Amino acid sequence: MLKNVLLTGSPGVGKTTLVKKAVRRLGERAGGFFTEEIREGDARKGFRLVSLNGSDAVLAEAGSESEHRVGHYGVKLDALENLAVPALKRALERQDVVVIDEIGLMELGSDRLIEVLQACLDSPKPVLGTIGRQDHPVLRTIRSRTDTLVIEVTKQNRDQLLDRIFAGLRLPTESFAETERVIGKKRQKADRYARENRLVITSFSGRFTSDHHVYEVACENGQWHCGCSFFLRYGTCSHTMASAKMMADRMAGQEQTDAR
Repeated sequence: MLKNVLLTGSPGVGKTTLVKKAVRRLGERAGGFFTEEIREGDARKGFRLVSLNGSDAVLAEAGSESEHRVGHYGVKLDALENLAVPALKRALERQDVVVIDEIGLMELGSDRLIEVLQACLDSPKPVLGTIGRQDHPVLRTIRSRTDTLVIEVTKQNRDQLLDRIFAGLRLPTESFAETERVIGKKRQKADRYARENRLVITSFSGRFTSDHHVYEVACENGQWHCGCSFFLRYGTCSHTMASAKMMADRMAGQEQTDAR
């Protein structure tokens, strides 16, 4: 029976964006990791692994002297084995859906990751991920699995694929009431964060000190963004809520000062 959904397609077409949208809908039922680019201006300098529990590590860097190379990137196998492997094992034990973004040549440099990847695909739990288009024995085997739906993502179809992804996973979406309950708890924390003035403004972005970590928050074109795993799932979090409150309070205070 179909239970795994893997997205494939050209670089930059929106595969990871779709995975993130699905993770937001899944909420705390999803576990695993995704990969994001490291950029300096318009130049891509490497890739970073980000687990859904908030940990991150550099996966590959241009010019790195690592022996495992894909193109001009040196791949850090310790990042795969110390972050990606535990994230997948934790998802198998605790979550309902395993997220693997992505399954490609960089990731296949780790035998331990291949082993746990196989365990995820063979488990009863659905797997949502992205898979490379390269010709590799492991990739060919995964793409030919009868329990796995491989969807080609294009610019033309990407905005209509989210429901198809969930149909393939055969998993009900999180209820609106449950989402509101979880976000309601974050609103309470946001009120406390705002009172304690946790935000340090740095130009159009800021460093937000939560109870446990420091996160980069930013507001672009009226939309707040945060690097925490809760924001990835729900598109909001206590850090952005508190930041918005503090920004509004400071702007109101400035307006009163200017009026005097």
